[in-house]
Amino acid sequence: MSSINNGYYLWGPSILYPNAIQLTVNFNADQHAWAPVPDFSAIPDITKNTRISLRGTFSGNYKLRSIDFTNWTCKTIVDLADTFDGCVNLQSIKGFSSLDLSSCDQYYNMCRDCQALREIDLSNRTIKTGGWELKTTNAFTNCPVLHTAIISTRTPRFEFPPHTTIIDLASGVNRIFTDRITALERQLSSKDQQLSALGMEVDTLHQQLSAILARLPGLGI
Repeated sequence: MSSINNGYYLWGPSILYPNAIQLTVNFNADQHAWAPVPDFSAIPDITKNTRISLRGTFSGNYKLRSIDFTNWTCKTIVDLADTFDGCVNLQSIKGFSSLDLSSCDQYYNMCRDCQALREIDLSNRTIKTGGWELKTTNAFTNCPVLHTAIISTRTPRFEFPPHTTIIDLASGVNRIFTDRITALERQLSSKDQQLSALGMEVDTLHQQLSAILARLPGLGI
C-alpha cells in the first residue's frame, strides 16, 4: 500500500475490481476534523482514467464532518458500498453529482447510520440506472435528519427515510410537497364547505328570530 495526502490515505490494488484502486483511510495517521479529497496528481502510475473503489473508505470515521468531490471529476468510481457507513458526524457530501458513476453498481449501506447528514444530491448524469447487479439496499438507513434528496430520471431506486423530502428534477416538482399541498387544499375545501353550512344556519336563525320579534310590539332586529 502507498500513502497520499500526508499519509491520511492509503491506496493499493482492489481485490474485487480488476484494474481498480482501493482507497482507505490510514487510521494510524493523525486524524483531521475533515478529510480532503485525495490528490493523485503527483503519482505517475495513476492516470485520469483510474478506476477507484471507495468500498468502506470512510466507514466508522466519526471525525469526518464534510467531504467535497466537486473537482474530482476525472476518476471513475466502481464501488460505493459502505463508503460512509457509521460516519455519525458527517453533515455534508458535496460534488456527488459530478462523479463518474457509469461503472458503479454497489451502493448498499453507503450512508447507513449517517446521523448528521441533512442532504444528498443523487441527480448524477452518469449514474447507472439499473440492472440485476445494482445494489442500493440500506443506503440511507438510520439517517434521522436527512431532510432532502435530489433525484433525476437516471437515479436508481433508493429507499429514503419517511421524513425525507424528495426533489425530482425530472418533473420539476417535489413529490412529497405536492402530496402535502393536495391534502391542505382538501382540508381548506372541507373548511369552506363547513363555513358555508354555518353561514346558512346563521341566516336561518336570523330569519327565525326576526319573525318572532316582529310579532312583539315595539321590538325588531
